[in-house]
Amino acid sequence: MSFTLTGASLPEIFKIDIYSSEGKWVHTIDLKQSNDLHIGNNQIEYLWDGTDYLGKKLSSGVYLYKVSTKYNFESLELRNDDF
Repeated sequence: MSFTLTGASLPEIFKIDIYSSEGKWVHTIDLKQSNDLHIGNNQIEYLWDGTDYLGKKLSSGVYLYKVSTKYNFESLELRNDDF
């Protein structure tokens, strides 16, 4: 995963929530806990083991994700400059 963080400090929250195709939340990846997270360009590799928040193995299929971040207690928008 590649992304750029701007600003003077890291956000308070920076996570990826994973949902089933039915919209049920199944797992959260907290990128803030990564020692590799820093201001500027980030290249983070994370291998999700396909388990839910209880550690149970999920069935194969389509899963959706949502990136959430907060800085100074305000939600931030994702800006994609690739278009």
